[in-house]
Amino acid sequence: MGRHVSAIVVAAGRGERLGADTPKAFLELAGRSLLSRSLSSLLMGGQVDEVVVVVPPGFEERAGPASECNGLPVTCRAVVAGGARRSESVRIGFEALSLATEVVLVHDAARPFVPGGLVERIIAAALEHGGAIPAVPIPDTVKEGAGGFVQRTVPREALCLSQTPQGFRAGLLKEALEVGESLEQDFTDEAALFEGLGYSVRLVDSCTTNFKITTPDDWRLATAWAAATDREAFDV
Repeated sequence: MGRHVSAIVVAAGRGERLGADTPKAFLELAGRSLLSRSLSSLLMGGQVDEVVVVVPPGFEERAGPASECNGLPVTCRAVVAGGARRSESVRIGFEALSLATEVVLVHDAARPFVPGGLVERIIAAALEHGGAIPAVPIPDTVKEGAGGFVQRTVPREALCLSQTPQGFRAGLLKEALEVGESLEQDFTDEAALFEGLGYSVRLVDSCTTNFKITTPDDWRLATAWAAATDREAFDV
């Protein structure tokens, strides 16, 4: 492969918005855990050398079977307990990576449908530019509101929705995470930290099927999509 690529899979969410009494990474999506599906789609292309899984405290042992990477030739280096904030969880995951790591991918376990080829494109862009994220254009008209009324229509041409896996050169991400820790505030993605340091983040075209499962509607859509893609794989 010529470079050492590590992935941090963030599965520390509690899933409150799904109304579940179990962290959502451990919920079964069409017969397999969400974590298992996310690992499979992220690792299937063979671009990743090792993975660290970050779970809620107390769920490390339960993550074991899914973290065996479903027979893929990838080392699960560790399953670690996350922190109170996303940025803290990613930092803890980063500390468990091997020193050989050159590129780090950070992926939400709540995104189980990583498109084919996306991981390779993110890695290549991260190596060239320092940081890269998948992005999709916003198809709807965007409004800015206040007090229940539209204040203005926001031009959408320059706007996009960010996804994961997000990729970074290891040394630059380490610096960004250290800054994030000193700020003691949460960031919704690692690119925000990266941008704050003045580093460039390359946008890489993705697709809407790489959506994040957050709400019950998302879960219903994901269930249907998983069943359909499983059938296609079986038919082939």
